[in-house]
Amino acid sequence: APRYAGDAGLMVNAEPIPMLGSEDAFFFIDRVQGEGGEGIYLLFGTEIQSPHHYASFNFNEGILDKMVKYYTLWTLDKLGGGVGET
Repeated sequence: APRYAGDAGLMVNAEPIPMLGSEDAFFFIDRVQGEGGEGIYLLFGTEIQSPHHYASFNFNEGILDKMVKYYTLWTLDKLGGGVGET
């Protein structure tokens, strides 16, 4: 997955981050892979002013365009369109 990060203007944290939750996403990915498909779970980090699940939670929306570019590059590559043909 880090393969497209530079083209999308993202940095990759090479250190593993312990995560709790999201077991539903991993359940679905496991099922898809069990049927011969592929799955991906990505976490895009950005500055936040308050913790998740707080009324004052907000995030830097500037990350959204980079996320869309990343998903576009990844999808094009998976469909055989090649990276950089957006």
